[in-house]
Amino acid sequence: APSAPAKSPESDIQPEGFRSASWLLQQAPQRFTLQMASLSSMARAVSFVDRQPDPEAFAIYRAVRGERELYVVTYGVYSDRAAASRAADQLTGELAGMQPWIRELSLVQEAVREGMAAESIESFLEGIVMNTLRYVCLGAVVWVAALAVSLAHGGEIPRAEPESVGMS
Repeated sequence: APSAPAKSPESDIQPEGFRSASWLLQQAPQRFTLQMASLSSMARAVSFVDRQPDPEAFAIYRAVRGERELYVVTYGVYSDRAAASRAADQLTGELAGMQPWIRELSLVQEAVREGMAAESIESFLEGIVMNTLRYVCLGAVVWVAALAVSLAHGGEIPRAEPESVGMS
């Protein structure tokens, strides 16, 4: 079993039972973790953790590698590389056949921040696209309304005469 990670509120445990990416950011950067898998979807990562007897010892974070989005599963937090190596040698069950990558948490935290930044940029761009679509749709509605008015007036759009401004 992994050594006791830094105490954190129970709110860091996701409904599915694993720890959040923000929990990883709260850990001491000089500690180590075992990277168990990098999967193509959050659903696959959650499924992997769900099969484990101690899901609260796992964390999942989103990583972006070029054009690819990955969900990385880590296990435990260890005081040093030797402790992480011993833990890797003692894995049981489904984990026993795996060869985890021992990673310093500072590097994991860097990847978490990059994934969060990419997510923020994606959300920002998605907002721009949605607003653009909203304005394009609004423009289309105005155009259709103008066309309907035009057709109702024999193909011409009635124009309001500008008010004459009296000059004395």
